[in-house]
Amino acid sequence: MLSAAGEYAAYSNADGNTTIAEAVRRYPDRFTGFATINPWTRSRGIEELRRCREQYGFIGLVIHPILQGFEANDPLVFPLVEAASKRR
Repeated sequence: MLSAAGEYAAYSNADGNTTIAEAVRRYPDRFTGFATINPWTRSRGIEELRRCREQYGFIGLVIHPILQGFEANDPLVFPLVEAASKRR
């Protein structure tokens, strides 16, 4: 699994998601894209999720509760998970 975590996990994931998209483009038989989104970015995160789905064909969502500073069952996450589930 490749993930846009690391330095991107706690702030913005756009650059990391673009890096993942490049790996998927180069090796489509090996990788599938999942958007890494920080729920703290709220509506910007939902827009990034949309961008990753529409522009790169990503099929899922990755969140990092420990790195991004939230609990997995925090209501902060609900709008993002709901948006991801609608994009099937």
